[in-house]
Amino acid sequence: AVEELAVQHQGAAIGRHEQLLLEITQQLALLIQNQASNPDAAQPVATPERYSGESDKCRGFLLQCSLVFEQQPSRFPTERSKVAFIVSLLTDRALAWATALWEQNSPECATVQAFTKALHQWWPI
Repeated sequence: AVEELAVQHQGAAIGRHEQLLLEITQQLALLIQNQASNPDAAQPVATPERYSGESDKCRGFLLQCSLVFEQQPSRFPTERSKVAFIVSLLTDRALAWATALWEQNSPECATVQAFTKALHQWWPI
């Protein structure tokens, strides 16, 4: 009777293990599928050239930044990380302008939309 009970417990444990193994296998398959369809794995997008504040180059610069965000979303999980990326590519007077906003923790640095709106006010397209 004791042996029979032990065998039943072992059988139940094996059943649970089989179920867990099946679930892990399914999750792994989903993970592999998601990685294969991940936009970050798409063709790499070039980092935009640095921007110093020329009005005629602002629109193209921001477009190139938006392409990086679209193609590599996992690199930029927050709006502020996107703004930080843009700021990292600024030079000269554009960098001086952005530095003042960033250091004041300005609301313009909270989202890409707010930052680009402020940028367009300084350097109209």
